[in-house]
Amino acid sequence: MSAHSDGASPQHALEAQLRAHRDVVVAALLDLACHASSEATRLAALREMLDRGWGRVAPGGADATSIAAAPTLVIAPALLSGGADDAGQDA
Repeated sequence: MSAHSDGASPQHALEAQLRAHRDVVVAALLDLACHASSEATRLAALREMLDRGWGRVAPGGADATSIAAAPTLVIAPALLSGGADDAGQDA
């Protein structure tokens, strides 16, 4: 594997770019999970989000300690509905 002039490997450079654009990546996955026309695409996007948020389950099943330590994922309801909340607006 070749290294960049700053000593970083291509893998590390890619990881740094992805970290810098984490919000965009999460928004794109959430959009696919909620609005893709293919059920397979929606499920794949959800799987990617869960794998990144909670980690992949080890072969043989999950243990209770890894589930208990899982972070909380908060998704705004407006993102799931696909639009802005119309409550409180005059018709």
